[in-house]
Amino acid sequence: MTARDGMEAFAMLKDDKFDMVVSDVDMPRMNGFTLTEKIRADTRLARLPVVLVTALDTKEDRAHGIAVGADIYMEKSGFEKERFLSVIHELLQGDS
Repeated sequence: MTARDGMEAFAMLKDDKFDMVVSDVDMPRMNGFTLTEKIRADTRLARLPVVLVTALDTKEDRAHGIAVGADIYMEKSGFEKERFLSVIHELLQGDS
């Protein structure tokens, strides 16, 4: 499923069951950092794997993403489809 922004994504997470969240950081109304914080603060969602895929590629951005609870922080500039699929597979296997 796809959400238009972080607020819509969080509402969807509250209403349905998901195996994982893949989010951009730069979104309207609620960015991916805040979305991740809200996921980690919710007892029902706290263990849900979160992957942030973003153009924000500074060390500070990466540290912030990990600090708020992202399992993986991937920069779009070095995005590789195979690596992305491998990360998704690993995170989903860890959940079973």
